[in-house]
Amino acid sequence: MSVPELPPSSTSSQQILRWVLAAVGVAGIGYGAYLTLGATPTWPERISTGLWLLVPPVLNDVILLPLAAVVGWLIVRRLSRPWRDVVVVALVLSVFALLIGWPFISGYGRLANNPSLLDRNYIAGAAALLAVIWIGCLLAGAVLTGRERRVSQSDAP
Repeated sequence: MSVPELPPSSTSSQQILRWVLAAVGVAGIGYGAYLTLGATPTWPERISTGLWLLVPPVLNDVILLPLAAVVGWLIVRRLSRPWRDVVVVALVLSVFALLIGWPFISGYGRLANNPSLLDRNYIAGAAALLAVIWIGCLLAGAVLTGRERRVSQSDAP
């Protein structure tokens, strides 16, 4: 059995392109920071903006990603093949729906003196969306399980 050849190392033109793109990215970040500092004249505003920009990625890396890894590990260990995929899809869709809808669900921006602002029952809407996601995924899991059983029964002698 022969060992496959490794791809050739990147050429000098590829390395130059990487450095140019990295420099453009760093320049873009620097320009964005310059504009942010200009738009926030006082230190409390700068600190608030810095927290607003830095806290979500840190929370994501420290809390959400490890939690997702543990939930994924538990799913892989506990569920059979067709249900594993279906539950993972349902969880991902649920998380995205709740993250996108969170400002509305929590009522950020709702004002007592402006009843037309955020005037819907967003909790009920989110619950309905989650119900649709999970019912659809459960139906897909049932179809996949039935298909898998039919295939395994047809393969049996």
